[in-house]
This record gives sequence, structure tokens and C-alpha cells, in this order.
Amino acid sequence: MVTEREKKLETERKLLDVELAKATNKVRDIDEVQKEWNEIATTVRQKLLGFPSRLAPRLIYAKDQTDMAKQIDDEIRDVLTELSRQGEMTT
Repeated sequence: MVTEREKKLETERKLLDVELAKATNKVRDIDEVQKEWNEIATTVRQKLLGFPSRLAPRLIYAKDQTDMAKQIDDEIRDVLTELSRQGEMTT
């Protein structure tokens, strides 16, 4: 049977574990993580919304559907590469 003292010691140990995890960056504050994900989502949204203005002037000169698909694919890959580089800089 677990005594009140043992429960208290276990709770204190768990709190110390959490504090240690925070101090060693093994866990992060949920508000911090949420803010970072909001920033990522905003950046991705802006990049995606920019596709039409960047692609339209080029697509009108595309030779055929294959050329259009390649240009679209290239643009998507460029944006994804740019986003991954931004992610590397923040970590």
C-alpha cells in the first residue's frame, strides 16, 4: 500500500523530471511550439498563394502540357527547398 508520503515523493520526482527535461531542451512549452507552427503555416500559405503570380507569366509560353507540368513541378520544388532551408536556419 502506497503511503501519502510516497505519493508526495513520487509527485515531486515527476516535477523534477519535467524541470530537468525543460532545462535540457528535451521538452518545450506548448505555447512556444504552437507559435512556431503558426509561423510555419503562414509562410507555407504565403508561398503557395504566390504560385499563380510567379507561374502565369511563364506558363503562357509553355510549349505543351508536359512543359507546363515541368514548370509547375520546378516551382513547387523550389519553394519546398526554400522552406526547408528556412527550417534549417531556425533549428
